[in-house]
Amino acid sequence: MSKATSNKPFRAKCTLCNTIAESWHYAAKAPKGATKGMASCECGNITVDSLGYKNLGRVFEKQPGTAEGVE
Repeated sequence: MSKATSNKPFRAKCTLCNTIAESWHYAAKAPKGATKGMASCECGNITVDSLGYKNLGRVFEKQPGTAEGVE
């Protein structure tokens, strides 16, 4: 896989706590204070991980069906 091509985060919303988990790829030029690598929603139900390409990432859910994609 080549270097990351997207300079945007991968995001998903948790339907349990209504917060957004936002992950920036480690090679992206993220804003100061942004989370690079895996990130979670406030309640810890979902964890996301950016793969570095537009709209591509992984979502891990403790309770299946509780994550929604956001742009």
